[in-house]
Amino acid sequence: MKIYKLYNQVDGFASIDFANEEIDDVLNGISDVSVLNGGSYKWSVSEDDDEKGDSPFYLGSFPIFEENKVRGIVFPNSKTAVFKVDDKSFIAVEAPLLSGSIIDKNFSDLHLFSNGEILSVWKFALNSRVLYPPIFRIEEFPLYTFVTEEMQVALRNLRLSQLLFEECDLVD
Repeated sequence: MKIYKLYNQVDGFASIDFANEEIDDVLNGISDVSVLNGGSYKWSVSEDDDEKGDSPFYLGSFPIFEENKVRGIVFPNSKTAVFKVDDKSFIAVEAPLLSGSIIDKNFSDLHLFSNGEILSVWKFALNSRVLYPPIFRIEEFPLYTFVTEEMQVALRNLRLSQLLFEECDLVD
């Protein structure tokens, strides 16, 4: 079994300007990704970041894919929203939260708050005894989305321009 953290290449790529949407509420669990459903947004382009990609994640947290490129991929138990950016349809995927002791704090490269909560993680070491769903986020640190090897292969085979994978360590 292998688990991968999803993330995207940001250098050189434009981002989506979600304007006044309360998208940060999705990250904080106040609302879900459905706030984007049916919306219409624009690209935020700068001189150095002007390429319009097909997988522009939101803050690295939840994946956003050009809808026609992921057609046929099933994201089990995930909430999704379809919206337009200029003339193209995109789908945002809010993977389910996995609770419990998932992150091994002894083997992960991370920084903790004084109360023991996780501030940031540079390299994830995950509990190998967990039954992982195909796509998920971790309640202990819900900033990233993770996938199993089967989902990683399916996504990798799509050859999305910005999508990257980082294999996580699994420990007993």
